[in-house]
Amino acid sequence: MIVGPALRAGAVLASVAGATLPFSALAVDAWGGRQAAWSTVLGAALATVLAVASVVLAVWAHDKPQRVFLTALLGGFLGRLILFGGGIALLATATEFPVA
Repeated sequence: MIVGPALRAGAVLASVAGATLPFSALAVDAWGGRQAAWSTVLGAALATVLAVASVVLAVWAHDKPQRVFLTALLGGFLGRLILFGGGIALLATATEFPVA
């Protein structure tokens, strides 16, 4: 199993997101205000978690039989879709952030 490259790839994704997020949040804060900046931060955090999860799942399933790999691929798509949709619905209903 190639766990090391998966963890390195996940760490790189998280590091890039962490390095660019403050600049993005400042730019959005200057352009759209504090709520838009928080929306950007929460959206970027959700996207980063989903990207790291997809990389780790793909690397885990790489050396498995085809049936397990395709099940993990489809399950990963569905799981990320449900997580992303739930996160967006939660942010739209539980906060006063602009939906757009």
